[in-house]
This record gives sequence, structure tokens and C-alpha cells, in this order.
Amino acid sequence: MSRAARALPLAAVVGALLSSPLGHARAQDTPRAAAPLAPAAAPLAVTPSAIPSLRDLYRHVRPAVVMIESAAGTGAGFVFHSPRFVATAFHVVETGRTLAVTLANGARLRAEVVAVDVDHDIAVLELEREPRGIEPLELRGASDVEIGESVVAIGHPLSSVGAIRGSLSGLLDWTLTRGIVSGKSKTLIQTDAAVNPGNSGGPLLTDDGRVIGVVVQKLAAEGIGFATTSDQLRLLERQIGHQPHYHGRWTVQDLRLGYVGMFEPEGYMDGVALGLSAVAYDTVSITLRLGVLSDSDIAEGETIFARERDRFTLELDLSYRLLLLSPPFTTYGTVGIGGLLARHTVEDAHLSIQLEDQLCDVRTTECVTRTVLVQDERSVLLLRPMITASIVLAGALELAYAFYADPTDLSDNGHRIALSLVL
Repeated sequence: MSRAARALPLAAVVGALLSSPLGHARAQDTPRAAAPLAPAAAPLAVTPSAIPSLRDLYRHVRPAVVMIESAAGTGAGFVFHSPRFVATAFHVVETGRTLAVTLANGARLRAEVVAVDVDHDIAVLELEREPRGIEPLELRGASDVEIGESVVAIGHPLSSVGAIRGSLSGLLDWTLTRGIVSGKSKTLIQTDAAVNPGNSGGPLLTDDGRVIGVVVQKLAAEGIGFATTSDQLRLLERQIGHQPHYHGRWTVQDLRLGYVGMFEPEGYMDGVALGLSAVAYDTVSITLRLGVLSDSDIAEGETIFARERDRFTLELDLSYRLLLLSPPFTTYGTVGIGGLLARHTVEDAHLSIQLEDQLCDVRTTECVTRTVLVQDERSVLLLRPMITASIVLAGALELAYAFYADPTDLSDNGHRIALSLVL
């Protein structure tokens, strides 16, 4: 046998050893012995769809994130299910008024609310037409989300500030913030990613670009935000086409406390008033107002005269609400009709000169007199129709006016003004 023929079997054996797992282990023995031993770590699981960097993630996700403007303010949302549907927070669209949705490319579309989950503060909008070139975001089940996992939030925090301060223009819209999953429950995910007003309705995403929650709220403490889980959004997704379109609801709001005054032919009274409104579909309000007013005066003449007046009032009015200014200086005006019920008490006091002897004849003799304080109290119940108008400035201060009169005698009328803080 030749020398070349004898070398072939030997080469085959050496090649087999080097290609076996054992062979690899031995090949790594020398460098491992030269370095200190370290605990073995499990390799990171990277899904095929994983996006390698925050920059790439943002570029991938941004086109699907939208801005939503409503009477409640500015919020965020994201395209999911199909290019025509947007998920957001319910409180962003709660008023039921017309919604304007701005896409990342600047296009503005109208939208209607087609499904809501009030308990979990999420809603689904349908755009007036399907935009082109937008890929809906993928939902990831929240059950396998781990505490400590990296997440990002995209939205428009304090966007209205940027509209006022030109130096911030373009900085607060489509903002990316990063954090981790701090905690989770069946319906909520807690995160320390920075979220603020304007982030509501935006997506909370993991590093692979999938949505695990809809941002809905934050606590006053720093770094504590919450998102409704994608599992709840999936349940709401099934309601598309089965729920009636949402156009608003009845809400109790706008507790008012402040000054009230009434001007009438016989004088002026003032005091304090407490009011509360129930609002339907953000367009109609029913307001109940309680007032306590008083007045006193002294007139000097032949006898000293004093009068005290007290009034307890109950007003009820039905008004139509007009949105005069949009956020951030949301201002409403109202006009309406109503009724005034008042218990009006008048107490008069004056000095009276009386005879000591009631049988004394002042024409023939000099009679002894005395001065007596005479008090007279009377109460009357007033019921008057009213015409009302008011303006609520920036949701914080109300100026209200009412005209009321006796239908049988229009000269018996009055004017009521109220200046109140909206609490």
C-alpha cells in the first residue's frame, strides 16, 4: 500500500473527532482555561420579527400611531385590526363629539367611535376612509409578558403646550419614551415609561414592535403609568360591528361653588350658591343650583326702621351647550330655560310710641307714652320661570346669568348673577 493510501484513513479519523461535539469541546478547552470561569447565562430569545434597535422600532411603528383631537383634549391612538380601525383610550373620545384623527404623514381624517369598553377605558374608532401605506400594529398576548421586560410608549405628551410655546413646536408629538414592565394584573400593565396627558390611547410596545397595552392613566407619583392589556383590546375587537356607534353618554360633572346675587325692584340680595350639572352627549345639561342669600338695611325717619330679608333658592334649568373654544382652553357657552323656587322671608323692626294707659284721651289730658320695638315677620313662596345663559372658562370658572319674572306681572322681575369655581 502506498504512503498516500495509508494517510487517508488517519485523516478521516481526525476529521471525525474535530467535527463531533466532543471535538468542539476540546477545541475550546485551551481559551476557557486562560480566562476566569463565569456563570453560564441562557441565550436571549430573539423572535424572527424582532427589531434590532429603538431607532428601527420607532421607524417601523410611527406610521401606525395617530393623534386624536376631541373636546376632551389631545390623545393618541394606533392603527390595528385593519388600516381603517384605530384603538385608543375611552376617556379621549368620551364626549362623543366630532373627532379629528391626524396621521403621521399629516393627513387629517374624521372618525366615529364604533366600540367601547368603559370599564377598561378603551375604545375603537373607524376612520372615514382607509389610509394607504399604513400597516396595522400586531397585538401580543399579555399573559406571557414578564416583569422587567423592556417596553416603549409612543404618544403626544402635553402636545397642547407645544401649540402655545413656539419653541417646543415639533418636540412633543409622536414622542418615544422607554421603560420596563413594573407590574401586571389581569387587565392592567404597570410601567415606568414616561407617560403624560396626550399619551392616553397610545401603544405600549415590547422591543419586537408588538402592542401589549393601551396607555390609559398615570399616578401623580413619578414613573407609575398604566396600560389596559392587549387581551382586553382583543375582546373589544370582537365587538366591532356588533355595538351601536357611540355618540356620548350621560355624566354627572361640574360641581360649582361661588357667589350669587339677585337684583329686584325692592333691593339687592347676595350670598353663596352650590350647583351640580348632569350632561348628556356633551350637548345638553341639566343644572341644579341651591342658594342662600340675605340682606339688611336701616332707614332713619320719624322712627328708626330696620329690615332683614332671607332667601333660600332652588333653581333647575335645561340648557344647550356650545363648544366655544377647543383645548387647551376648553370653553363652553350655554343657553336655556328653567324655573326658580324661593322661600322669601322678610322681618321688619321699627320703634312705635304707645300710651301707658290705653284709656287715656290725648285730646283732654297729658298722657304718658312709651317707646316699643315692634317686629313683624312674613314669609312668601316664589315660583318664577327663568331664561338662563352661562359661560364656563377653561373648565374652571363659570359666569352665569338668569332673568326671572312673574308671568302675570312682568314688572315683578329680577336678575340673578353667579360667579363660581368649577370643582
